[in-house]
Amino acid sequence: MAKPDQLPEYNIIDGMKGIVDYYYWKGIAVARRWPRYFARKPTAAEAINQTDFAYINKLYSTLPPIIIEALQEHATGTTQISKDYLVRAYLKGLFTLMPPDYYATEETLEAVRVILAAITDYATQTTLAALLTELALKADLTETQPISAAALPLPAGAATQATLADALTALQIIDGFADAQNTIWAYYDRYTQTLSHTKVGAATYDMDFDPVPAGEVWVIENISARDAGTIVRIYLRGRTNAGVLVNLKGETPAVASDWIIWGGRLVLMYQDHLRISFIAAQDGDILTGNVWGYKMKV
Repeated sequence: MAKPDQLPEYNIIDGMKGIVDYYYWKGIAVARRWPRYFARKPTAAEAINQTDFAYINKLYSTLPPIIIEALQEHATGTTQISKDYLVRAYLKGLFTLMPPDYYATEETLEAVRVILAAITDYATQTTLAALLTELALKADLTETQPISAAALPLPAGAATQATLADALTALQIIDGFADAQNTIWAYYDRYTQTLSHTKVGAATYDMDFDPVPAGEVWVIENISARDAGTIVRIYLRGRTNAGVLVNLKGETPAVASDWIIWGGRLVLMYQDHLRISFIAAQDGDILTGNVWGYKMKV
């Protein structure tokens, strides 16, 4: 760093740009070599993220209007914009399933072990066999059985209400853990599908989307449909693998070509799928349906 008596004229400063940097430091005129920038080479993980980030930002402008509207609805009332939600959905997923409180931990499993170890007054095969023999004798109506108001004592070692209650508590903890094991799913990809059909003849038309394959669960967040030719009633439906139809929305638009839109959260399991029904569609009508959501795997 040099300290000239004063800064040179502006044309000299401008001519030395990129070589010498003139400026004031604490009111003192100084000059130094022009700072140089050395770009840092990104790591492999950073390079992958940069490529994905550039791809999804470029993809945004090519999305159908109905999907962009859904992203804008997500961003309403937040500090983010619709493109932020698209990037988040592509890189990590919009939603993350958090483990519920009843998932088994080392502490809860240890509690089960302590409870089971504390049970000493339980039925054995021997005591149950003795009880069965006694009950068989009492059920023999050919004999005269004495009747007493006093409570009959249980055989030694037989289960009591208290010990059965303890065992039930332990089994409920284990059962809750087993159920939880079957519900651990994680996001792995987005799901979008658009179908279009030109009607031939006048009749109701059912537009069926792809079924859920084995080992996956799909979460549907947005469904939209329209008939570009005629004002008809449109039903947005879910169909189970057993053929049960669930109506999510049924509406007749005020004007032909208006979109009928449903938004929410619908979980589809194996072989479930979505269906859009166009009631009494006319010949030549162009029918369109869109679906947006995400996929999960175990």
